[in-house]
Amino acid sequence: INRFTLAIRLRERARELDVKIIDATVTDVSINENGLNRIEYTADGEAPVSIETRWIVDASGRNRFLAKKLDLRRTSKYQRSSFWFRLEDFDKSILRQMEQVKTPQHCFDSYYVTHHFFGQHNWIWAIPMRSDRPDCDLISIGIVYRPDLYKTEVSSVETFLSQVGAEHPVVAKLVASGRIVDTNIFRNYFYETKQNYSMRGWFIIGDAGDTVDPLYSTGIAMTSIQIKQVAAMIE
Repeated sequence: INRFTLAIRLRERARELDVKIIDATVTDVSINENGLNRIEYTADGEAPVSIETRWIVDASGRNRFLAKKLDLRRTSKYQRSSFWFRLEDFDKSILRQMEQVKTPQHCFDSYYVTHHFFGQHNWIWAIPMRSDRPDCDLISIGIVYRPDLYKTEVSSVETFLSQVGAEHPVVAKLVASGRIVDTNIFRNYFYETKQNYSMRGWFIIGDAGDTVDPLYSTGIAMTSIQIKQVAAMIE
């Protein structure tokens, strides 16, 4: 699934269902014990606006708006850390040297799916991406690990090549064949919320409440289940 295409189609579908879309920043929320809840928001260059509503669904992601407002944030017992980068001008033929474990299919090019590599206390992804240059392949490569068990902190491409090369030499070879576009680090990024749903008319879904290990897109799967649950409760 192309995430950008999905986001555009979801917005189009909302308009088809006559959903009113307001592009603005929420600045405050008031939860009412016995009446309507209140949301205050501000659009760019405009005065603050307040609206009353029966239901509030917080999908603010890592901003965690309601969790902060209602003091629901909780620290996770076990953490995850991640280091990743985008690579271009790499030797695509190196991928053929990898032993594939997959179900045969003939509906799409397997190159364009997420590739997973499992290691000791870690796992690695490789996700082909769109490039700004039509003549250039781009791929996202990263590692997720438990810092309490994976004793070496991965914070540079050099460390990534050293650590990953010991378990997956073909991945290291692929990285060495290309050019690094940019790098990113997330240290100890796990968190939780004490409560996701309330009889007082508010709901917290996805990363606005809890993080999960992104292996196999668990977060998207969990959020999809939450959306169904929230819709059923409101109905």
